[in-house]
Formats: sequence, C-alpha cells, structure tokens
Amino acid sequence: MFRLESFAASKKFVSDCIDVGCEINHHPNFTTLHHCVDGVDVEVRWATQCHSGELTELDIEACALTDKAWREGGWEIVEDEGDDTPFDDDEDDNNTDNNDEKR
Repeated sequence: MFRLESFAASKKFVSDCIDVGCEINHHPNFTTLHHCVDGVDVEVRWATQCHSGELTELDIEACALTDKAWREGGWEIVEDEGDDTPFDDDEDDNNTDNNDEKR
C-alpha cells in the first residue's frame, strides 16, 4: 500500500506503474482510496492469473520496479493516522450511501 499526498500524485504514480507493466508486458490491478485532505492510498497488485496463485519471477520483478518508481518519483510519504485497515467496509458503505443521496 502506498500513501500519496494528493490525488494528482496518485495519478502520476499509477501512470508510472502502468509504464512498468507495459515495459515488461505484465499489468497490475489498482485500488485507490481518497482520504480528502489526508492523502490517497494506492494498492498495486501484481499477480499472474494463469498460475496456481503462486508468485512468479515476473511478479517479483514488477514489484521491484514499482518500488523503484516510488523511490524515483520523490513522493512525500504521508503517515496514516487511522487504523491499519484502509479499505474499511463500513466506510465504503457510508460513501456509497452518501453518493446515492446526492443523485
């Protein structure tokens, strides 16, 4: 999980990860969670779907290149002041309810 200071920074980081995927022909899944003024969590998952759930050398290479992109990006590390569960189901339910009310 990567915490970035802004939505714009998370967009750039995701874009850099997509570039990594294109370079090695291996593509990640992303999950983002925006915390308003507290930054954005970006989860990057590299997994080869055609294997039996085991990590491959390509998965490991992709993770190393993701870490390299993070370091080279120079992003500010934002500390999470909440609990250790950034994708809380209750929070998602509340956001969905609020969005439905606005429609």
